[in-house]
Amino acid sequence: MSDKKKRDFAKFERLVAILGEGRHLTRDGLQEVLHIRSDMNDGGAERRKYSDAEILLELGESSEAIR
Repeated sequence: MSDKKKRDFAKFERLVAILGEGRHLTRDGLQEVLHIRSDMNDGGAERRKYSDAEILLELGESSEAIR
């Protein structure tokens, strides 16, 4: 396994921990998820359906996003 894949897998493990703890349901936790996501998979930003700004905008408009 390449060093890049190992680093991305470690980041993925951090994401799973955040989700498992429910921290993604808070604004700070979601921002942490988005930060980790942006640092993974080179070139992924062009393929993503929603930008970080769109996700955070939706969070601000919807009370469903935070429980």
